[in-house]
Amino acid sequence: MPQQGYGLPSNLYAGGAVRLDSSPIANEYMNLLAHQNAQQAASSKYYGELGSRLTPTGMIDEDAKDLMNQKNDWQAFNMQNKGILANPRNPHYADAYTESMQRYNKMQDLIERSKNKSTSAQRLIKPVVEDPKKYELLTDDAKDKIHLAGLPVNHPQYRPIQADDIQFKEKPFSTTDQAQLQKVLFEHKGDLVPGEPVRDPKTGTQTVTSTRRFGSDDLNSFRSIGQMMLNSHGGWRQTVEGAMNPTNPDFATHNATFKQHFGRDIQDANDMSTAMVLENHPLPMTVTSQPKAITYSLPEKSAATQSRQINVNQQKINQKQQAAGQGNTEPEPMPAHEYVNGIVNTALSGKPVGLSSDPNGKYYKLPVDADILKHYTRIDGKDKLVPDLMISADGKTIKPLYYKDRVNGVVDAKLSQPFTREEFESTVGSKVYGKKQVLKEASALQQTTGKKQIPGWHSQ
Repeated sequence: MPQQGYGLPSNLYAGGAVRLDSSPIANEYMNLLAHQNAQQAASSKYYGELGSRLTPTGMIDEDAKDLMNQKNDWQAFNMQNKGILANPRNPHYADAYTESMQRYNKMQDLIERSKNKSTSAQRLIKPVVEDPKKYELLTDDAKDKIHLAGLPVNHPQYRPIQADDIQFKEKPFSTTDQAQLQKVLFEHKGDLVPGEPVRDPKTGTQTVTSTRRFGSDDLNSFRSIGQMMLNSHGGWRQTVEGAMNPTNPDFATHNATFKQHFGRDIQDANDMSTAMVLENHPLPMTVTSQPKAITYSLPEKSAATQSRQINVNQQKINQKQQAAGQGNTEPEPMPAHEYVNGIVNTALSGKPVGLSSDPNGKYYKLPVDADILKHYTRIDGKDKLVPDLMISADGKTIKPLYYKDRVNGVVDAKLSQPFTREEFESTVGSKVYGKKQVLKEASALQQTTGKKQIPGWHSQ
């Protein structure tokens, strides 16, 4: 059976070397290199253009630094993986491309948020932060939010600022507000209802204290004003809400004021606001008349005549005993400083009042007798002006109130000039007790203390 051949020439290796043509392979390799270079050039151009868009223009400085650090890391990543990023057929291309683009998008988000932050800072934060007065009026919560908005946008506690975050404290109830309120309240004067006379047998005078009463129309007006203040003035509302706490030391005072005029206890914030409106009334709620001679009834006159006769008889007996060198001599008068200390302590234990000339201060009325008041009496035309002597809460300053119109609380500011407690004691000592008694008192104080005392100086 003949052997089947493959058609190869029988003299294949018979005549010299075989020549192979390698140019197709070389051309293919060169084409492959050219293709890869083109891919890398295109990839480099693509990522270069992306990088050119990552600029810090309009960003906050701290955020701009963060951007440049991220950009450097991103470019280093692209350089390390340039071969993979240039060849979509590479099995790791998808992961490298996704990582690169996530980093790029994160930087774009950083740029956008920082620019928004810069705009908000210029529009919302800068006007209040650069004005110390406005900044002090910000609420604590608003200050905290401004602080968080100032952090780098990549900080975990960073929060962008919103217009609603800029909140100011409620405006306090100022002296200007009080003056405007009192101007309205002055239109409701009410009526002064006199009480029972209070007699001082030592001086033979009596005083009458009148209490201001308001009708239903005035009281309804006060309630309307109180409700209006509660709803329209934030500082007043805060004060009212604080006063509504039963543990507030002023609650009892407010409740007493309200009950005096409305006959019941405070029940809600409107009642408290009404009480505080009444307490801001510019006219005094009580007015005490000037001392006048006691007016006696017929039975009282008879008893007084009999009492005076007994005193006259006793005085004659005392004079005879003194002439004989016996007892029952005249008692020593109370030292001036002890007298003043006594009336000052009595005054300070009473209820304080506010003065229109010093709305922030507290003053107390001194319970002085007519003998002392006459030394402070002033003549105004045909009228005698007998002042109320008021002492400050620290017990150091005395302010006389000379009323031009006592009913409406109008005071003569020129006459009503304050003086010191020491000056008052000096007057009491020298004019009431006499200079001789003052010198005697000073000598006694010097012997007991070893120090020279000024006549009338109060004891400590």
